[in-house]
Amino acid sequence: MMIIAAIIVGIGTCAFSSLPTIMTLYAGEGRQGAALSAYNLAAGLTTFAGPGIATILLPTIGYGGVCWTYAALYVLAFVLTLFIRPKQPGFDEHGHRIKSAGQGAEAD
Repeated sequence: MMIIAAIIVGIGTCAFSSLPTIMTLYAGEGRQGAALSAYNLAAGLTTFAGPGIATILLPTIGYGGVCWTYAALYVLAFVLTLFIRPKQPGFDEHGHRIKSAGQGAEAD
């Protein structure tokens, strides 16, 4: 039972990795500040825009309409993230692993 509990805690801990840390790692050398600024701008903008959107829409479409509007915005955000392809070290622009000079053709 302790092993199962440890596995569950490990999975739960990995699920809450620090997003700013991940963003700065993927940004590359010399661009960590820009990545962190973009993250802070997005977080601050949603904190400001969320209640603003609800305040504008609530009198006209009601609570249910506001919930459906937010659901549509989440779906739109999901679709937009499908087009984000950051360049990652060790991979080409198509997502295929770049083989180093020391690796043979059998390594994949």
